[in-house]
This record gives sequence, structure tokens and C-alpha cells, in this order.
Amino acid sequence: MAYALLAVAALLAEIASIVLVGSYLGVAATLALMAAAMLLGTAVLAGRGVITITRGLDTLSQRQPVAPVVIDGALVAFAGVLLIVPGFASDVVGLLLLIPWVRAGTRDRLLARFHVQELGGEPGERGPGGDVIIDTTGVEVQSDDSEAPPLSTPPPRLPS
Repeated sequence: MAYALLAVAALLAEIASIVLVGSYLGVAATLALMAAAMLLGTAVLAGRGVITITRGLDTLSQRQPVAPVVIDGALVAFAGVLLIVPGFASDVVGLLLLIPWVRAGTRDRLLARFHVQELGGEPGERGPGGDVIIDTTGVEVQSDDSEAPPLSTPPPRLPS
């Protein structure tokens, strides 16, 4: 019920912001601002997944916690979505999330609120579930033995 009320309040805030800006700037300028915000949101979202994965892999290779990087990427993506939503109330929140120190504070609050458990460790150590971590590497070996039978027989040819 609380989420439904929050959604209704957000919708009313968006409508009120459009009406207020429209009455102050006029219809054409209001539509232009909304289009510009949507384009900015699209630009923010473009390639966001690849950037987050790349930063996450770099962080993992340095044996640092990856949760802050993932949450940071998710917050930037959320900011892009908020900019795409028609209205100016969501645009304000989206623009605020694009500011690095605002995003860092939001990320830290989220990390403090939720339990984040990083998996990993050195081979031989015990993981979070008490299981031993095993690190393996596989290598494909090809035989030079021409006498070995084929692994499968070729399919029969159909008459042409």
C-alpha cells in the first residue's frame, strides 16, 4: 500500500512540475526541455552496462570489493531512466544522481542498509558456506596419433 501511495505521489509531482514549468516558460520551451532531458537520459544509458562490467572486472582483478562499483553503475543507469521519464521532478533526482559525491553518499547508504557478501578467496581457503575453494585450469590436448578412431562417423550422404 505504501508503494502505491508513493507511485501516486510521484505521478502527481511529475504532472505538477510539468504544469508549473509550462505556465512559466510556455508550451514550446517546456516540451523542448523535456526532449532535452530525454536525450540526456538516453546518452547516460548508452553503454552503461559495458562500462560497469569493465570497471567491475578491473576491481575484481585488484581483489577489491565489486559491490560499490555495481551499485554505482546501477545508480547512474537509474539516473538515466529518471531523465527519460517525462516530467521535471524525476529529472531533478536524476541530475542529482549524476553528481559523483551525491551518488557516493547514496551508494554508501545502500551498502550500509543491505548485507553485501563478497565471494572469493585463495585456493584452499574456506568460502562463506564452509566449502573449500578449488582453483582449476583446463587445457585441451590434441593427439598426433593418426591411427586413433574418429570420435563420430560422418552422416550418410543423400543421393543427388
